[in-house]
Amino acid sequence: MNQDELDITPYLKVETIEKETHKLYLKEGLNTIGRKSAESESNIQIPTGDARMSRRHFYISVTGNEAKEISFLLYDADSTNGTILKGFKEEPLSTFDKIYLKNLDVVIAGKTKIVLVIPEKLRCVPAFRNYGKSDQKTVILGKK
Repeated sequence: MNQDELDITPYLKVETIEKETHKLYLKEGLNTIGRKSAESESNIQIPTGDARMSRRHFYISVTGNEAKEISFLLYDADSTNGTILKGFKEEPLSTFDKIYLKNLDVVIAGKTKIVLVIPEKLRCVPAFRNYGKSDQKTVILGKK
């Protein structure tokens, strides 16, 4: 990617348990995020020794609409230790939770902190959050 493309590409700012920081770019479509390993099925692999992070831990689906707005949908990949969205629930997401993310949302996978950074030049679908009832097997979310 050239610098102009990087300026408008959303990325994950990762802070590992080793106190290292990584910048990992998202692509349009399904991004599978997990711990780096020779056996990992993730297309975004985080170099960390965090054994609480699965090799395939969570997904972020990046999609656009007719109005050229982008949305970021988070959901857990049936990870062993769960995925937490800070400020949403302080417990791991259920396998049915799908949550629209916004700029600077913090995701916790294992003991690793991951921040979604969306460049200002991008137009994003506004994300609002409602807490669904757990017996509905989903968290109701959407765009305005």
